[in-house]
Amino acid sequence: MYVAASQWLPSLALAFPHPALAIPVIVLGALLPDIDHPQSTVGRRISIISYPIKALLGHRGALHSVLAVCILVYLCRWADSTILFAFSFGYIGHLVGDMCTKSGVAVFWPFGRRYRIPFTPASNPVFEVATAITCVAIAAFASFT
Repeated sequence: MYVAASQWLPSLALAFPHPALAIPVIVLGALLPDIDHPQSTVGRRISIISYPIKALLGHRGALHSVLAVCILVYLCRWADSTILFAFSFGYIGHLVGDMCTKSGVAVFWPFGRRYRIPFTPASNPVFEVATAITCVAIAAFASFT
């Protein structure tokens, strides 16, 4: 993922009026998949939407699936929007991060089985902080080079 990011982020950042503007859009994309969890950062702020989404789709269900990614890819191709591409980068990064957890992700939602990336430490705060710092560093480096 990091190799792909290092190749794609510089061109993405350069398409923004100021390259640093790509970072908040990526962060928004990374936060949005958890709107299906009322206790998440985004879910607490928009709980009127979060509770019905969780009731209908479940946490780490449809919004964490291949279906959601396919819809994003379709929208990116259709809209040809740099902002949407940046948003998608954050969104997909979130899904990969959730696949590194013990709970995993229902990749093939509505089929209930959850998948996770093997050999990743489950709920290891050091690993999570290191991953977050690495992602931010890649985005910052790409924005300013």
